[in-house]
Amino acid sequence: MEVLDGPEFRLTAYRGKIVFVNVFATWCGPCREEQPVVVAFANAHPDDTAVIGVDVHEEDNDVRAYRKKFEIPYPIVMYRSRSTVPPIFKNDSLIYPTTLVFRPDGKLSCAWAGGRTRAGFEAERQFALS
Repeated sequence: MEVLDGPEFRLTAYRGKIVFVNVFATWCGPCREEQPVVVAFANAHPDDTAVIGVDVHEEDNDVRAYRKKFEIPYPIVMYRSRSTVPPIFKNDSLIYPTTLVFRPDGKLSCAWAGGRTRAGFEAERQFALS
């Protein structure tokens, strides 16, 4: 998949790390509320945890402005409606935000819909490490 202002995204490039994939939209109120938590979490674990944002069906400049406003330090993958990549959700039906967590071996650890607190992110990280 295409990364906003970056190289192609491949989940396999992150093997050996815990990966949090946070699906969001810039217009989503709960996403905006959760965003500072996600950024703080990403900044707290640069060595063994990767955070990847996935924006759904939005214009690049809108996502760039959102990235700048929230000082997002991690890559943002652009899910485009005309993409040849199969969707990560069914029938374009999604609750924003949605987060998927992958263990260091690449297996799905957990997923949830809706926002989480920093403590929630930390607990899921510990679970993925166990």
